[in-house]
Amino acid sequence: MKNLQSKYSTIDLIEDLKRELQIYSEKLTEIFPKRLKEYSDRKLSFFWKGNYHFVQDIKKKMKVYRLSLDALVDDLKILKSKLNDILGPKVESCLKLLMELEDLRITFPQFINRLEIEIAKNSGLLDVADIELSLLLRGNEDFIKNIRARINQRRHPDYNPNYKFSRELIFEFIDSLSRFFGNEAQNCVNKLDLYMSVNKDIKDYSKQQYTITNPLLFREIKTPEQFYWFGFLCADGWIYSKIYKLGVEISVRDRNHLLKFANVVGYDKARMRERIRYRLYKGAIKGYKMIILEFSCKPIIEDLKTHEFLKFKKTLVNIPEAVRTALIKSSEEAIELGINWFETYSGRCALAWLLGYYDGDGTYRGGKGAVIYSSNKNFLKTIKKFFYIKNKILTVTKPAKTVDVLGSIAAKTKGLYSLQIGESLFDSFINSYMFSLKRKRPP
Repeated sequence: MKNLQSKYSTIDLIEDLKRELQIYSEKLTEIFPKRLKEYSDRKLSFFWKGNYHFVQDIKKKMKVYRLSLDALVDDLKILKSKLNDILGPKVESCLKLLMELEDLRITFPQFINRLEIEIAKNSGLLDVADIELSLLLRGNEDFIKNIRARINQRRHPDYNPNYKFSRELIFEFIDSLSRFFGNEAQNCVNKLDLYMSVNKDIKDYSKQQYTITNPLLFREIKTPEQFYWFGFLCADGWIYSKIYKLGVEISVRDRNHLLKFANVVGYDKARMRERIRYRLYKGAIKGYKMIILEFSCKPIIEDLKTHEFLKFKKTLVNIPEAVRTALIKSSEEAIELGINWFETYSGRCALAWLLGYYDGDGTYRGGKGAVIYSSNKNFLKTIKKFFYIKNKILTVTKPAKTVDVLGSIAAKTKGLYSLQIGESLFDSFINSYMFSLKRKRPP
């Protein structure tokens, strides 16, 4: 990491992040499979012989003049030496290709095509592009392009040669890079920390003039509407305590539902944005279009923390205290009124929380089939206990199952479990809040 200095610009940071990420070529090819086709004849020629036309010239001579492989013995030795230098232990796959070429099991063009794929996959020779960095940081391929334009183009409406990322954005970068690269992202995190240390004047969040009009939405959670959105955030929301930031990210097909939350909290819907989120799906990296709502607001973050939001997200074992209190009260009301607990107002509030969670992490199966999912089996046991659900918890995916991506073990799953809401509870559950996600309600 650079020594602490008096100036570390946004462009400096961008270039440093690209250089750091370039090292992780194998991971990058998992995320961006098209990279395997981007290491061209020109790049291989320069790496091999120091000019951009060597490979094309050899291909032409072999085709037109019937140049034999014997004429390339010295050149292939040079290539082998350079591959050893740049790939180290990862050179084995390239050496096998050389043996196949020498034994005439593959043609020279076939050798070149497969070699370029191996180099792209196993070396740091392929530069990280602005588009790739943009997708890794923000899920928007034009993000870095727009930042460069703001800094360099005087005619840009937001021209600012001293433009700085906000702390809000930087923490988002850290979160995103950590999701992709895990502990290997530490060098990038160090660069981002340096950027914040040197640039003392950066803002807490990008548009500090914006706010929400209902910052006390969760001060006291008493109504089904409040319980519902609290449950929805427990499933699909997240907060950064340091900058008092709240965010929600869901599939773009549910944009209209996120607009409902924007209206409840008093958020300017024009600030919502789309991004591509990459995830493992059936052994492959797949991109999903997501819609994001995020804002900074100290009162709402402090209230969520008071209602055990952070504790819930961290442990996923017990349900929040506000929900437990509502369930206890519902039992008392049920005895007093001579009705079922889920028919009471407090019971409806507790079910609204569960409905919000279901809309985030559940599936409608038709009829009276509402199913919720969790990677934590103990959480579903708690739901089953507190909401008096008799159905069994089922294993959807066993934990520690390895997932194969591009021929290598990429991940171990945590496991996934499901619990179906009881039929006797279904109607009260699904109608506890009338403005829940339509896609997950009966027709």
